[in-house]
Amino acid sequence: MAAPLTTYGPLTFGRVNTSIAIDSLSLIKNAGACGALFISEYIQDTVHNDDAIEIYNPTSGMINLNHYYLMGTINGSSAATFMIQLNGKIAPYKTFVVANSNADTALIHKANQLSGSLNFKGIDLVGLAYIYLNGVYVLDKIGI
Repeated sequence: MAAPLTTYGPLTFGRVNTSIAIDSLSLIKNAGACGALFISEYIQDTVHNDDAIEIYNPTSGMINLNHYYLMGTINGSSAATFMIQLNGKIAPYKTFVVANSNADTALIHKANQLSGSLNFKGIDLVGLAYIYLNGVYVLDKIGI
C-alpha cells in the first residue's frame, strides 16, 4: 500500500479521514499492469449532451462495481465537482458505459448507467476510483 498522503494538490478526493490525490496511482492489491479496470474512452460533445465515459475490464473475471466511482472536475474547476457511484457488473474483456442522462437516444441505448453529472466542456479531469472501508484507490485518470 502507498505511503500516507502528506501534501494535497489541486484535485484531492477524500473519504472518512483518508484522502488521496488523483495524481497518485495507487492500485488495488494484486492489480498490476492491465490487471485493473481502466478508462478506455472519453466522449465529449460540446454542442449536445452526448458525453460519456467507457470503462474496460481487462481481466478474466466478472467485476462487481459496488465500490467503484467516477470522480472529477468539469470545465477546469480546481475542486471535485462530481462523484458518481457505479452500479452493475462488467463481464471479462467487456466495457461499461456511463453516459449523460440527456444524451442522444443512440448513446443512451449503449449506456449501462446514466448520470446528469457528466457534462464535459473540454477542460475536465475524470478519475476512476475504488473506495472500500477507509481506503480510496485511484485506478485511472484522464483529462487535465
